[in-house]
Amino acid sequence: MKRAYIREIRAVYRDSEIKAGKQIHGPEDAFDIFSKLANDSAYEELWVAYFNAKNKLICIFMAGRGSITSAATSPRTILTQALLCNAAGIVIYHNHPSGSVEPSTEDIGFCNTVKTSCKLFDIHLLDCLIGSPDGSKFSFAEHNLI
Repeated sequence: MKRAYIREIRAVYRDSEIKAGKQIHGPEDAFDIFSKLANDSAYEELWVAYFNAKNKLICIFMAGRGSITSAATSPRTILTQALLCNAAGIVIYHNHPSGSVEPSTEDIGFCNTVKTSCKLFDIHLLDCLIGSPDGSKFSFAEHNLI
């Protein structure tokens, strides 16, 4: 299953330097991974990047696509994929088509629920990120929300 994800990453980033194995050191590196995926979408999309113990990218998974105001998914969906690709850490990203990157109460609650769930499996929630079509960004880790 791991090889299929790596092929998917190569297809998405064919003309980019981002490949499976890219190491992240902070939110900007993580935003680079997601920048081509959902920022221009008219609908909210929730993506998850899975990393090994050295924060090197293993795979990317679209965990949900919703309406113009929400993208529904569950911690179970996110953690199932984490276990399947043997991830040690994850970064969650979703876009806000409205342009405002301020997290909603639901966004904060969801990230905290995922963080609690991850602890059960010794998986680290490295960050939750929000992006918008105008390039605005928000990192939960930078704002001490996770």
